[in-house]
Amino acid sequence: MSEVELKKIVPFWDKLSKKQKEILTSSAKWKHEEWKKGFRFLSYENIYGCIFIQSGSIGAFLFGENDVETELYRMGRDEVCVADFALTCGKEISDVAFQVLTKTADVVILDKKETERIYDNVPQFEAYLSKSFAEKIPHLFAAIGQRDYFSLEKKIADLLLNESARVRSNELLLTHAQIASRIGSARESVTRKLKEWKELGVVSGERGEITIRNKEFLKKI
Repeated sequence: MSEVELKKIVPFWDKLSKKQKEILTSSAKWKHEEWKKGFRFLSYENIYGCIFIQSGSIGAFLFGENDVETELYRMGRDEVCVADFALTCGKEISDVAFQVLTKTADVVILDKKETERIYDNVPQFEAYLSKSFAEKIPHLFAAIGQRDYFSLEKKIADLLLNESARVRSNELLLTHAQIASRIGSARESVTRKLKEWKELGVVSGERGEITIRNKEFLKKI
């Protein structure tokens, strides 16, 4: 890609050294594409590293249970979409999809491997991507937390109802640690949720015992 074209894409161009500019211009991995509305890709496909949006809008969505999706954030003109989460936060987030929201989106793409190479060799590029992603982190982690919170609630409700059916009683001999172990969660999270339900009158009980007081509440969950 030419220097003129790159100047339009990277706002930090004038701060780069001659060698750093050569690293960017020498890359043959830059691709200019026009995506149609509805075009979609998943974060774990590892196709793209980052996407510079020239026009149009792209949305990021988090998958939930039963294929329900939560919109995390939207990105528009002159923004960069960081598709390689492992690069900026050290961990892949597999449940995120990106989709074109407008009639078209004019984008410049850099694949995963080349994004990593430039990221490691041009500190300004690293700072630019990290800053862009940092602005999205609150939306991303809030959505993940909300999804996992409700998933926890459903798992506990399922376990209590199944155990009640198994022993044919609403009085269950279960500790919080046992519940946590069986649903693959932390005991503290289970205790917090059961405390909420006790205050609502859904369950009651002392250590090692849980009595279901409102089975319809659990069924709705």
